[in-house]
This record gives sequence, C-alpha cells and structure tokens, in this order.
Amino acid sequence: MANTANIYKLKDKVSEEDEIIYDLFTAGGNGLFLLIWIITAALKEWQSLIISLWAIIFAVGAFLLFRLTKKREPFYVYAGVAVMLLAAATATELQGATLIIAYTIESALIPLITYLVLRDINVAQRLSLLLIAPVLLSFKSIDSYSWSLGVIHKDFFVLLILGLALLALVDFFRDILRKAEISCQNKLMYYY
Repeated sequence: MANTANIYKLKDKVSEEDEIIYDLFTAGGNGLFLLIWIITAALKEWQSLIISLWAIIFAVGAFLLFRLTKKREPFYVYAGVAVMLLAAATATELQGATLIIAYTIESALIPLITYLVLRDINVAQRLSLLLIAPVLLSFKSIDSYSWSLGVIHKDFFVLLILGLALLALVDFFRDILRKAEISCQNKLMYYY
C-alpha cells in the first residue's frame, strides 16, 4: 500500500523507466518475500488460502493503481505478481492432472479478464501465451500409458479442457477483431 501510494504521489516527478524498475523490484520483492514467508511459516493446510488472499490483494491493488494513475506499467507489474501468487497457490493445493487443468483454466481466464479491464486486445492476446505452461505440462498426457487402456481417463480430460480453452480464446479474439473491423469499415463508409 505504501509503494502504491508513493507511485500515485510521485507520478509526475519520476521518469517512466525508473518508475517501472522501482515497481518491478518492489512488487516482485514483496511477492517473493510473501511467498517464501508463507511457505516456511504457515501451516500446510493454510498456505494456499493465504497465498490466494495475497494474490487477490495484489490484483485489486493493480486495478486500483491503474484507475488512479491511468498508467498500465504498474498494473502489469502488480497483476503479474498476482498471477505468480495464484499459480503458487494452485501448485500448493493440487498436483498431476488436476493441477494442469487448473493452470489451463487460470491461463485462459487471465487474458479474458485483462481484456475486460483494459479493453486492449493486443495485451490480452499476449497474455494468452500463459497457456504455454499448460501445453508443456500436457505433453505427459499425450504420451500417457492410459491411452492403451481406454479413452475416458484423466489424461483425456486434461487434453479436452486444454483444447476447449484454446478454441474458446481463438473464438473470443476472432470475434473481437471481427467487430473492430466492422466498426472500422462502418466509420470509413460514414466518411465517404
């Protein structure tokens, strides 16, 4: 909160490059410190809940900072820490196929939520690269021994949900880009 208030107070006095570096070190350091502290000090049963709470705090802080300053860079930094904490909370709670499914759902929702907040299709499309992690983790499901025993098993659901998430994002982005193209064409026709 102190760093966020300082960013808002000094928003015109510090160069953007320095501000980004300060944000990166402060937010990243705080997030890493919190994660290490929670994993070493908290009871195992409470770790994912505490980490999730801090992920929410960082996400809300990122959103409020964006609303107050209209600067995207601090939003990206603090939201990035929130995503890191969300992934850590998920990893402390789940494992195996359920972890991959959870990562897939989280990685698909992040670009959608980002688009709803920022209304920037380019940023949302870049954030869809978060799906690389679930894709890499799903290679084990592609080459699983379970396929020799049948079709419906945990590896099938990992690949099904990953495929559905990828298709949903492609469809979402295609629809947004199509609407933007139609809107642009309508504006051009209006001028002529």
